[in-house]
Amino acid sequence: MINKILKLINKHPLKSFITILFLSLLISRYLGLYSNFHPSVSEYRFHHFYYGLILLAITSVLFIFTRVKKEIINIATAISLGMIIDEIILIFTLDQAPYNWQSFPETLFISIIVCLLTIIISKT
Repeated sequence: MINKILKLINKHPLKSFITILFLSLLISRYLGLYSNFHPSVSEYRFHHFYYGLILLAITSVLFIFTRVKKEIINIATAISLGMIIDEIILIFTLDQAPYNWQSFPETLFISIIVCLLTIIISKT
């Protein structure tokens, strides 16, 4: 089953990237709204922005120094960018209470814009 998914990603890399990015944005926002899992160290709370940056750094190192399949890099990059973009959206909507349900439609709207921009940039 994993090989079928990797073949599908290899066949349609842009569509797969956008789909995974979009799902990552929505899942990040949903978990941020409804999950009580917020790891912290000495009262410093980690946000999914940091997880996205760490995953992006690991993905970059793997891409540069190893021969990991391109499809795996595509998936990991899309997930990490989804987490990072979701946190950026949250920063722009801080006038509302943090993790307010009203920021979910904004996340959906901005994630659609990000996906459309990705398509437009890839066509040029």
